Amino acid sequence: MALCPESIEGVLPYRFFEAMSAGRVPLLVSSDYVLPFANEIDYSEFTIFCPREEASQVDKLVIKFCGTNTDDDIMAKGKAARSAWEKWLDTRNWPALHAYQVKKKLNQLVAA
Repeated sequence: MALCPESIEGVLPYRFFEAMSAGRVPLLVSSDYVLPFANEIDYSEFTIFCPREEASQVDKLVIKFCGTNTDDDIMAKGKAARSAWEKWLDTRNWPALHAYQVKKKLNQLVAA
């Protein structure tokens, strides 16, 4: 796991993306943010969310998470985070991702 607290309100911390790229379960302490590719990535599959106003209780979230997930479950969540990062967030894929998004938007416009 990797603790990913916000430093600027509403801005995802860079550590969140570092955690995903390292195959760790990000523990996102933040509110009012927009997750990239939220329609494509099921962040709930591998992220622990903690609203900013509950940050003082983050220890309870970690204890609950570790108590309800086996080591294998936690490893699988880390692998899912890495896989999502590789597919949707790795900068080496940005040209293809931009093309994908443009085609998707154009298809939506044509269908409407």
